Amino acid sequence: MKTNLVKNKNYNLHTIHVDNFRSCHFSLVFRNKFNEKEAVAFTLLADLLTDVSKNYPSPKYVYRHIDSSYILNFYGSFSKVGKATQMYIICDYVDPKYIKEKDYLDNTYKFIFDMISNPLIINNAFDEKPFNAVKRRLLTELSSLKEDNNFLSVHKALKIFSNDGITSFNLLDMIDYINGITSEELYKFYLKLINNSSVDIFITSSTDENILNNVVKKYYPFKNTKNIKYEELVFNKKRLLPKKVVDKSSYKQSTIVMVFNIDNMTMFEREFVMPFYRSIINSGGLGSKLYVSLREKNSLCYNVSTSCYDRTNLLLINSTIKVGEENKAIRLIKKCVKDMVGRISNEEFVGAFYDYQRNLKGMVDSIGAINRLYMNMYYASFSSYEEKQISYKKVTIDDVNELAKKIHLNTIYVLKGDINERNQD
Repeated sequence: MKTNLVKNKNYNLHTIHVDNFRSCHFSLVFRNKFNEKEAVAFTLLADLLTDVSKNYPSPKYVYRHIDSSYILNFYGSFSKVGKATQMYIICDYVDPKYIKEKDYLDNTYKFIFDMISNPLIINNAFDEKPFNAVKRRLLTELSSLKEDNNFLSVHKALKIFSNDGITSFNLLDMIDYINGITSEELYKFYLKLINNSSVDIFITSSTDENILNNVVKKYYPFKNTKNIKYEELVFNKKRLLPKKVVDKSSYKQSTIVMVFNIDNMTMFEREFVMPFYRSIINSGGLGSKLYVSLREKNSLCYNVSTSCYDRTNLLLINSTIKVGEENKAIRLIKKCVKDMVGRISNEEFVGAFYDYQRNLKGMVDSIGAINRLYMNMYYASFSSYEEKQISYKKVTIDDVNELAKKIHLNTIYVLKGDINERNQD
């Protein structure tokens, strides 16, 4: 896998050369420092700029063009990554070597850049019809999340953990702002996006890097974007004693979320040791410590999961528990976390080793996965695939023990279910 970086005045072009796929992956990333209102605006813009434009004033015209132009996917998305926000314009298209049309590659990139540089604007505002359609879609999506008690519990736990607006940010808290934002305001945010963002373009394909460089240079429309790298890592405050909050609900089960600080992770721990830790404590399947303790031995939980937010140095454990068994479950989770120091068996470690080996293969099994792998190399300074194949074999049980010593409980949140609701079943 050959990679190349070309630094231009207004953007960085990253090309990742692969030969074993019939499609190509294009990802343009507008990157900014985190800001709550901008996060809302850029979420809306990611949808709107791939929905309609001046030259394609209705979604049906966009669909028709995509269907007739060998474009496989075209969409926008948004994410918060530590202290940074990233708005993506993504396009998957058939590899030009399989297409006979001479101008196919030019026409594909002309379409992409035309969509994002010629929005449907009337009197310094986005056209109301597509603007309102995008707002409705976002509000409908957020409304559905209000029925997800696991999602809500994680969100509440992070709010208790840190209400700084970075770690705990969620669009659910911005519904009033979403309802009130106008098409004129969103257009101002669009101007800020194209004039102040740092821009990276990632292209994974078999096309020669010089051809890609020329076609991007030919159609890239913005003159004021930057090529600055933003700091991502967030270091949250610790508590001497964990904070516990219990809320009541009408659900038939209870949900527990436990948030842990991770102290001073090294790059090696962040990239290689943490996957072993997570596999052993939970994500390794039926033999993991949490699954055996909570479900197999005590029949307490319906599910249990572990997440590492590596940019914010957090570990989350959340589980759906029988009503009335919350305190017992918390004690057992604490014990499993404690047992990660000095009580890891060779069998558990070997299982984690093979888990990482399987996951490593998944990092290059699709063109999108390869693109994400390279983006992590660039933004988070992670290792290349070739380096990963060597480095994960260096992880030892002692490494996992040392990482486990750095993990400290900060917050416990319990969304307690209704025992009467459960008894009605």
